[in-house]
Amino acid sequence: MLIETRRYGLSRRMYATPMSGGRILLGEAAGRVAVAPAQGLVIMLGSALLFGVRRGDPLGAAALPLAFSLVGGGAGMLLGAVMRTEQQALSLGLLLGLGPGAARGGCAPR
Repeated sequence: MLIETRRYGLSRRMYATPMSGGRILLGEAAGRVAVAPAQGLVIMLGSALLFGVRRGDPLGAAALPLAFSLVGGGAGMLLGAVMRTEQQALSLGLLLGLGPGAARGGCAPR
């Protein structure tokens, strides 16, 4: 979405408002980071209720989706700032996100 915002000229129009650049950037980042903890909570509650998954320490279990959302939001902002097209960002994001997971998860040939 950051790439679309830049491509359609919306970011230039946002900077023309009386808002500071920091507040605009914070708003962009908050929108990306806010969705992930809600999704993590749904997954954690659903797995606990449906499958009886126990997560141990509730504070640690709550911190994990928050940490992942901050890392994911930062990575999304970086990709959105560096890439020129949505296809570039999607391709690199999938490669960086799924590639190491597949290699470490036992999908790599031995």
